Amino acid sequence: MSAAPPLPPDESGAASASEPQPEKPPARRPRRWRRRLAIAAIVAVVGLAVLLALLPRIAGAPVVYNRVLAMVNGGLQGAVQIDGLSLSWGGPIEVRGLTITDPQRQQVVRVERVSAAAGLWRLITSTMAFGEVVIDAPSIVIHQRQDGQITLAQALAAREPAEPRPAGALPEPRGRLVVRNGRVQVTREGAGSYEVRDIGGQVDLATLSDIAAKLELTLADGAKLATDAELRGLVTQGELRPEGATGTLRVAADRRIELASLAALAGQPGIGGGLTLAV
Repeated sequence: MSAAPPLPPDESGAASASEPQPEKPPARRPRRWRRRLAIAAIVAVVGLAVLLALLPRIAGAPVVYNRVLAMVNGGLQGAVQIDGLSLSWGGPIEVRGLTITDPQRQQVVRVERVSAAAGLWRLITSTMAFGEVVIDAPSIVIHQRQDGQITLAQALAAREPAEPRPAGALPEPRGRLVVRNGRVQVTREGAGSYEVRDIGGQVDLATLSDIAAKLELTLADGAKLATDAELRGLVTQGELRPEGATGTLRVAADRRIELASLAALAGQPGIGGGLTLAV
């Protein structure tokens, strides 16, 4: 009996088993771009917060505020300079050594220190509600030249005349101004000078329609003067209305005020005598 012939190889069996099987694609790893984007966003937020926190210190650096002052002085006939500046978001704000010079570079204003209890955030969000501002040792020279010009006004005048603009509503500032150990010297060419010193007091503004002030000073002859004033209704609906203003004024001096120096300053050197005030 003859042997059966060999069967042909099964194409779907042995032949296919010997062929290499296709590899399965590797499992996809979760995309990392979302994580990187989140990290970048966190870094940006933290960096912005640090920048905002340091912004007052950066603005208070001499290289920064001197550049700002250079831009301001470029538009003035005089010049403004400061010795130091301290800023913070929550307060206080302090300016040291404020000096203003006239076009002839003569000093007309010197203030040792100006401090504001409010910080930058309050001034930015509520510019008219400035809180309490203290002005220490201000010294002001009001000099009138023979042509009638006041050098202090010239110092703050613009180099180029500005185009006239329609007047808008007056601001409504609210706060308190405190002056300590001030000095004012008034001079006229050819007419001598008059000095008022030891100026101290405060001005309370509940807007320009409600002003109260107390002031003490020493005149050139040594007489001490005290004033107490209240003024209401000066501004109505954003417009200056002096005819409708009302108020009170009390003035008292501790002794007779000599008029000779004041008369000489006014160009009347022959006038003498004195004045007693208790109003």
